[in-house]
Amino acid sequence: MMESTRQRCALVPICGERTCLPPELAAFATEFAAPGSHGAEVQRYLRCCLQEHDETDHDHYAYVLDLDGPDSGSVWTSWVRGEAPECLVVLQDCPAVSAKEDGRQPCCEFLNHPGQHTWHIDDPRSGGSGDPTAASQR
Repeated sequence: MMESTRQRCALVPICGERTCLPPELAAFATEFAAPGSHGAEVQRYLRCCLQEHDETDHDHYAYVLDLDGPDSGSVWTSWVRGEAPECLVVLQDCPAVSAKEDGRQPCCEFLNHPGQHTWHIDDPRSGGSGDPTAASQR
C-alpha cells in the first residue's frame, strides 16, 4: 500500500496547568453573558489549554465563558503558576480551521494565541474532540 504524501503535524502536549477562578471573578464573568441567559456556563475549574510551554514564554490561559453572537469572542483569563487569575478579558476567537482532510475543525483558542492550534494539541481529557476548552468543563 502506498503511503500518503500528505504530511501530518505531530501532536504536541497540552500545558494543562490548573487553577480555580476566584469567586469575585466568576461573579463578574456572568455580567458578560447576554441578557436573559440565566445560568451562564462560567468555567470555575480551569486548565491552561495552550500547548505545553515554558512559563518564561507567556502566561497560562483558560477559557471562562462563551459569548453569544457572531464575532463576539469569549471571556478568557490568564495567570502565572502559584497565583490565582486576577482579571478577565474578552478575546476574539481564532479564525483558523483545519484542512478539509481533517474534517474542517475550528481552532478553539483565541486570536493570535501562542503555539499550535487545538487540532495539533494532544489533550487526553478532551475525549478526542480536539477542544481543550471542553476539557476544562470536566
